[in-house]
Amino acid sequence: MAFTEPMSDTEEWNLEYYIGGSPKLTPAELTEAAEYYQNPKIMMALAQNLNSPAKALEILYWHTSEKQEASRSEAVTAQQLYFAIAANPNASPNLLLKMLRSGNSGQRAAALRSGNLPSKQKMDYLEKGCKLTDDDEMAAVARDSDTPIEVLESLSSKPGGAAGLAANPHTPTNVLEQMSQSPDWRIANEGKIGFAQRKRQGK
Repeated sequence: MAFTEPMSDTEEWNLEYYIGGSPKLTPAELTEAAEYYQNPKIMMALAQNLNSPAKALEILYWHTSEKQEASRSEAVTAQQLYFAIAANPNASPNLLLKMLRSGNSGQRAAALRSGNLPSKQKMDYLEKGCKLTDDDEMAAVARDSDTPIEVLESLSSKPGGAAGLAANPHTPTNVLEQMSQSPDWRIANEGKIGFAQRKRQGK
């Protein structure tokens, strides 16, 4: 499975396809690959492989953090990797808490959307949602079904939370209706979408 980096396009595609489509790779092999490769596409394939163990995901996390710190141009790729790592069901609660407590808003948003985040720390974070300023974080909090109603109401005046509120079945209907009348077209558009969906559902 080993290729020397930098890889050719063909080698990169073949390895990405092999990691993504081979159920025979063992956790040990996936961990070894996570240690060896720092190619973003290969890292993404490893992060999305449901056989990747917690150790492999932690290695991918550290590689991603180091690459982002070394170059701002890696920010978008790093964000995608953080979400893939956190979404993997094998991501450990300890890793997710590390991401949630990070100074990086992208890591915090990714951790929040994971199903393995310990509930107490998750609720503590959600309750602080009114003070958020980062769009990715606001979107993650706004779409979470556990977010308190008062936080959802607070986010309804912020464009960053609009899409999440429209998608969240726990957003009060009157909040969506108020959003639909907002002078900010981004909020109004999402409010109209959410409110129309509620009307179709008869709620």
